[in-house]
Order: sequence, then C-alpha cells, then structure tokens
Amino acid sequence: MSHESERWIIPHMPADEQLLAAVGRVSLRHGYLDLMLKRIVMQLAGLSLSEAESALQFESSSALRDLARKLSGRRFGRAAVATLKIKALLADCELATEQRNRLIHRDWALDTMFNQVMLMSFYRQEHWPVPDAHELNGLADSIYALARQCEDALGEGGFLHAAIAEVSTKESIRALKNE
Repeated sequence: MSHESERWIIPHMPADEQLLAAVGRVSLRHGYLDLMLKRIVMQLAGLSLSEAESALQFESSSALRDLARKLSGRRFGRAAVATLKIKALLADCELATEQRNRLIHRDWALDTMFNQVMLMSFYRQEHWPVPDAHELNGLADSIYALARQCEDALGEGGFLHAAIAEVSTKESIRALKNE
C-alpha cells in the first residue's frame, strides 16, 4: 500500500484558541469596515440613517464599494480629487476584503498524513497554508486601520466631509440663483 493511499484530507476545525481568536478579530474588524463603507454610501447618496440601514443591510462589501465609486463620480465628477481619493481608499478596502475572503470563505481541512491544518478548496483540489495567529492579527489591524481611514474621511476635517459640504454649498447657491 502506498503512502498516498493512506493520506486523507478531511474537513477540520482547529482547536488553537489563539488562531480562532485571530480569525474572529479579522471577521469583526471586517464587519466594522463594511459599516464604514455603508456610512460612505449613506453620505454620498444623502440618505438618512434609517434609509441607509434598510437599503444597505444585505449589500456585500463589493456592492458597497461599487456604489461608493459610482456615487462619488456622480456627486463630485470622475476626475475630482475627492473621487480619486475615494477610489484609492476603496482599492485598499478591496485588497483587504480579498485577504479576509481567502481566510473566511475557504474550507479548513486536516491532512491526516502530515497532521497539518490547511485552507483548501475541495472543489478545485487546491490548498494553502493556514496563516498563524500573528499574521491574522496583522490582517485584523490593517483592516481596522482602513475602517478608521474611512471614518476619518467622513469626519469633520476629512476629505469626504469637506467635498460633500462643498458640493452641497454649490448646489444651494445654484438653487438660490434659479429662484
């Protein structure tokens, strides 16, 4: 009997508490990033909090980024500094979401021959090493930093807050001139 025939790769839930806590941090911090993306869409679209909650509650990260890109282009213009800044921020958010998705949306498995936990796609028969808790905590921290950048952009003194205020002022002046 060959060694290969003794090898089994089976679904597995790791028992390492530090690893599981780090995965949880990645997931929770990504939830915070999604919340900040919803706030960006809410501000760009001029939605109330309850309207945004109803309209955006089931939107994916990708859909939120797409909405933010489209709304910023319409609100400020495609070549406006605010639009370009938000596109850069959203590109960073997309990379962070891809990293998170590689962790969360892959299957966790155990290679019984080597007693090694791995991430895998059972359908494609591909596998990847599981990052350690330190790497995952670094990912969680970078996701949190992006969420804070989004929050800062919306806050007083932030580029998005200033751009929205400027456009709103111009719209108000235009409306007054048309009266």
